[in-house]
Amino acid sequence: MKKIAFYILLIIGIIYRFYYQFIQPAFNVDEINLGNNIKSLSYFELLKPLSAGQSAPPLFLWIQKFIISNSPLEFWINIKLLSFLVSIASIYFF
Repeated sequence: MKKIAFYILLIIGIIYRFYYQFIQPAFNVDEINLGNNIKSLSYFELLKPLSAGQSAPPLFLWIQKFIISNSPLEFWINIKLLSFLVSIASIYFF
């Protein structure tokens, strides 16, 4: 019974995150500036301070850059993809 409840809550959480990430996406100014930096800068340049004063861990920036550079999906979907996958893992481990 506990496993069933776990999987039901997991599925509800994933559906909830999917809805707010892709069906009704919202971007704030920092996300837009960060996305523009990731899109326009090289991997090496992402190690330097970013143009609009935002910050993020270098590994996160590199993974985002890799996803954006190699995925055939639209840019706004690519920029949300990593946070969606991390949120699924967080829901599972929570």
